[in-house]
Amino acid sequence: MKRKYLYIIIGVLVLVFVGLIGYYNISYKNKWYNNTTINGIDVSGLTLQQSKDKIQKGLDSYTLTVKGRNNGSLTINGDDIDYKATVSSKIDSTFKQAHSGIAFPFGSHTYKLVHDVTYNTSKLAKVISSSRLVKGDSTYKINAPLPTRVAYDSSKKQFAILKAYKGNTIDTDGLTKAVEKSLKAIEKTLDVSTSAYDSCYKTVANPSTSELQSRLNAYNNVGLRYITWNMGDKHYETLDPATLSQMLVYQNGKVTVDEKKLSDWVEKLCLKYKTVGQKRTYTSHTGKKLSTTEGDFGWRVDYDKTIAQAKKAVATTIEQSKTDAYMKDASDANKKAITLSYDINWYSTSYKKNWNNWKDDWDGKDYVEVDLAEQKVYVFKNGKVTFSCNCISGKPVAGRKTTTGAFFLKEHQANRTLVGEGYTTPVQWWTRITWTGTGFHAAPWQSWGSWSPSYYKSRGSHGCINLSTENAHTIYKITSYREMCFMHY
Repeated sequence: MKRKYLYIIIGVLVLVFVGLIGYYNISYKNKWYNNTTINGIDVSGLTLQQSKDKIQKGLDSYTLTVKGRNNGSLTINGDDIDYKATVSSKIDSTFKQAHSGIAFPFGSHTYKLVHDVTYNTSKLAKVISSSRLVKGDSTYKINAPLPTRVAYDSSKKQFAILKAYKGNTIDTDGLTKAVEKSLKAIEKTLDVSTSAYDSCYKTVANPSTSELQSRLNAYNNVGLRYITWNMGDKHYETLDPATLSQMLVYQNGKVTVDEKKLSDWVEKLCLKYKTVGQKRTYTSHTGKKLSTTEGDFGWRVDYDKTIAQAKKAVATTIEQSKTDAYMKDASDANKKAITLSYDINWYSTSYKKNWNNWKDDWDGKDYVEVDLAEQKVYVFKNGKVTFSCNCISGKPVAGRKTTTGAFFLKEHQANRTLVGEGYTTPVQWWTRITWTGTGFHAAPWQSWGSWSPSYYKSRGSHGCINLSTENAHTIYKITSYREMCFMHY
């Protein structure tokens, strides 16, 4: 009896279940079943037309976001490339197929359709080529790929083999292919930063292991050295391996130095200490402030001698044992063993060195002023004029006019013979102003009793500052080597 009731209950339950399934299938006869997605879009409970409308709406506002390496990105708006996508005609057969059998309420249904897509390839190419991902900008730098290579390793203080660097330089053909595939699949995002999309980026070939080791040895032999110049007063300038490494070139199994880069470095060194030609302001005998950028007063490194020293240093062979010792232990002692030292050669020197302000190179209290308009010489001591006298400067014609600017007094000779074009003249109390021959000296042949501020226009010198014998002797005695001499009109 109990078994009979059990069979009845089971039968009733089966009928109820069958009824529910039947009711569910009849209810969804013209609609998509629950838990149905097409290309990720939920169309559950929608009619075929409603699902078409919903899918089409998403297609009409299409954008593709491309993620690149180093946080680069590119957004492609459908309107910018005349992008048009229409719902696949296969949606009808898919709908029919979905209803061809019995569906259960708690089942899930996922469909992938290839919609019909068109776009303007020329406009797409323009969008890609002009994008930040390809061209870069102020916040997104484009870095070229680098192969496995030899480079200076600052942490190890020697050259080492560095791993390849992929960079983020786009290969436009590779990126375009990947983008077009996503466009056709109507994908919303495309991540080309992963290794699966390496074809979207420029690549370089890697040298063999043996080749890299050969290069490593060559770089360490040439580049692992310090070149030091003694600037004076325990101040030094050093061309170190890290900087030198930027000048090295590997070709045909040899490492050489790019002479252009080496000369540029030496030129910067020279300019760092150059004060010749800087603007100098001084107080004239009138109390007015005068300025000049002319003349040869100031510091200037001898470029030709310094570049010769640099070339000699990089060409010098350092014993392999010294290089090996430094590579094992970069101690001060081993560093000294691979250091080539030179004294700097000055093309011109100045009155003083102020290492905190290199341009502070002259004595602002003791100097000489030659006012060529007045034809007067003024000697300043402790900021005040302590001596002045008349002078006769160069005749204002080509080849004889006295030069102007700031100069240092270069030498004092009691007797000297001046030699020039068409003259040889012995003089007394010579105080040289310029290397080209201008200086103070006695000129007893001049008619000093007839002197006037315009006398030099007819009886002027060949460029020197003519003085009476007495005044020339005084200038000779009270001025000093490297003292400033300003000459102006």
